[in-house]
Amino acid sequence: MAALAVRTPLAPRVAPLAARFGATSSTRASPAHTSSRPSRCSILAAGGISRRRAAGLPKAPKHASAAARAAAGNASAAGATAAGSGSAEPYDVQWMYDELESLLSVEVREEYAAEIDAGVRAIVAWRARYAGDSALWRRLTKRDKRGGTKMLKELCEYLPVLRRCAQAVEAAAADPELAGRGKLQVLDLASGKGYLAMFLSEMLPASRVSRIVLVDSAFPPMHAAPGPQHISIEHITGSNPQTGEAYNADPADGAEGAGGGGSGSGGRGLQPVRGAYPIRLDITKKNLKKRRQLRDLGERVCGAAPTLILGVHLCGTLALRAVDLFNNCPDTALALALKPCCLPAAQADDARGRTFTIGEHTFAAREVTARGKWVSRNVKASTWRGPPRHHLKERFGRWSEHLLAGMVADDKSMDIVEVQAHGYQNTFLWASRLGAEERPL
Repeated sequence: MAALAVRTPLAPRVAPLAARFGATSSTRASPAHTSSRPSRCSILAAGGISRRRAAGLPKAPKHASAAARAAAGNASAAGATAAGSGSAEPYDVQWMYDELESLLSVEVREEYAAEIDAGVRAIVAWRARYAGDSALWRRLTKRDKRGGTKMLKELCEYLPVLRRCAQAVEAAAADPELAGRGKLQVLDLASGKGYLAMFLSEMLPASRVSRIVLVDSAFPPMHAAPGPQHISIEHITGSNPQTGEAYNADPADGAEGAGGGGSGSGGRGLQPVRGAYPIRLDITKKNLKKRRQLRDLGERVCGAAPTLILGVHLCGTLALRAVDLFNNCPDTALALALKPCCLPAAQADDARGRTFTIGEHTFAAREVTARGKWVSRNVKASTWRGPPRHHLKERFGRWSEHLLAGMVADDKSMDIVEVQAHGYQNTFLWASRLGAEERPL
């Protein structure tokens, strides 16, 4: 196997973490430093509503740490500004920086300060977009079993991908071979709730990216009412109940949607709706483990325009399918960003020589498969049943190396960025077919 380039970008930056918002990055602000922002009491008095209801955020659970419970209180007070009746006061973002500080090391926060600031700005934009629908906002900002805000945890794990994706867009714009091929599109595999696509819509230039396509097998069928087993996409396909404004942009030419799951047009001639996502978000229901649906995704979506393929939290063999999709679209898939998650499940035939093949690379399944799985105790918590998870770290490293070896691209690399404090899945794989001089991925 060829030698792998492993980089850990930890060079500190001089700019403070939250300069644009008046928040400090490494030390808590004293009252003198925060006097320019309205106090919690003044915010609540202006809105005339309770802190939790104003913010649309749940209170931290009783078993959460003191820091998490304090962040919940800050979040509740901060949300009152945007949830009040027409208040134009600035949204207090300090609670987000406080929570991010507890999730990330100083080195990672300094290295990705620009991406963190952009992520905070995106969340502020979401709060304004969903103002008037407190139930929807509570669902988007629900807390996990450790008391942390879900969207902020997701932001932490997206940071390297957000940077690499922006660099790829810039490199594509400078590539003369792509001139005349139109705008790029982004494909977000196993997107779940869609936080990655939502962040990218706020961060990437709409002048260069036509749409972001969210792919997941748990999306509700097209033109059918969602069931309890489906991922709710109301925050993308719905509209504000108070203003009637759509959360997503409408295509100007009314062309058929991508992959049968969305209602987009490839992004040409989008007419932005006030308050809508800057880059259109398309929805398509596909099961990546089914070869026919994977092939259809490559032909109908990736084949439509130059594409950046993203796969974050791809569990087990889903990571193999992401590499297959990239390899099967050599003319249109410009780059792949992959963050693998769980290892493939062990099967009885592993001992009899079962193998995995991606591209021209074949390897034995027994090198990477593992026994064990997460078992849900309730809707908010789950338990790992299997060998101690830290014993799987070496096996996960081999899994990542095999995935990288199977990517068909001249420019590919592996980064280790400590975005997960409670796990070892901090590996990011990059492959690019863009100009080697720019090396965006």
